[in-house]
Amino acid sequence: MVIYHLGFPAHSYLAAKVFSDARIVPCDPLEEDWKAIIERRGGLTAWLFHIDLSVQDRIPACRPDLVKDLNKVGIRVLNANHIDQRKRTLQLKTHELGYMSLTAEENGDPEERLLIKADLNVAGGPERRTLQRFPKMPVPHLPNRICSPSEYYATERQQIPPEVWNDPTLQVERLITNHRGIFLRTFYNQGRGVVSVIENPHEIVKKSNAACKRWNYTQPADELTQNAFAMMAKYAKAFEVSFFAADWVVDDASRCYLVDLNLTPQWVVNRVTQTGNMTPELHMADIPDALKEK
Repeated sequence: MVIYHLGFPAHSYLAAKVFSDARIVPCDPLEEDWKAIIERRGGLTAWLFHIDLSVQDRIPACRPDLVKDLNKVGIRVLNANHIDQRKRTLQLKTHELGYMSLTAEENGDPEERLLIKADLNVAGGPERRTLQRFPKMPVPHLPNRICSPSEYYATERQQIPPEVWNDPTLQVERLITNHRGIFLRTFYNQGRGVVSVIENPHEIVKKSNAACKRWNYTQPADELTQNAFAMMAKYAKAFEVSFFAADWVVDDASRCYLVDLNLTPQWVVNRVTQTGNMTPELHMADIPDALKEK
């Protein structure tokens, strides 16, 4: 396996733990010579696009030719075709799949609480970091009203000004909650999956989960996890993705709503600090091993 990587140091990502024998090939997003890139594979027969950007069209610049040539020489290519992970795009595809989209409409109950986020993953943080190294790299417009996930917020529809609704760099979503504060984080690798059920009643945007109760499953255990496994597989097929992590919100009827799909999940896990683990047979630190090909 080649991990064709752009982002933080590769060892800090889940892919490096799951594909522990992989060769890391750095991606220059402006590179035009696809033949030179392929030569760096060193005879390996699988290739994972691992580009930590929300929009990857022509990243690298020669991407269409690179994918075409990889396929031509018989290399198994993972995650080549899903090039847009923005929230608006994700929710549009969700609607096309027949699931309930989280995208909120401007007209509706004025007292309904909604979430205001950036359209780009992590509020465009990966794009800003990468632009420091490659200033000429093409990127979508970056948000300037919300510049980090810590700035996401919930408010009533009637409190959202027109400039927020009209800002294409932002996403306004329905606020889905349940009485326990449950949400899901799922992991997928070529048909193998893990569903983590996390109980965090203290945050609306659930970012600090290390001490929260967490149950990890490699197969369905109840209605909620059965729904999650089925939807994860359906999204994998629809997006033509083989390796990813995803976040889901849940209502009290155990319905799952996809929030984010991430092709480059980071993985800096300390077994000691994950104090809320409730399934000793599959600790969070063991999730990478559960995803490995057997």
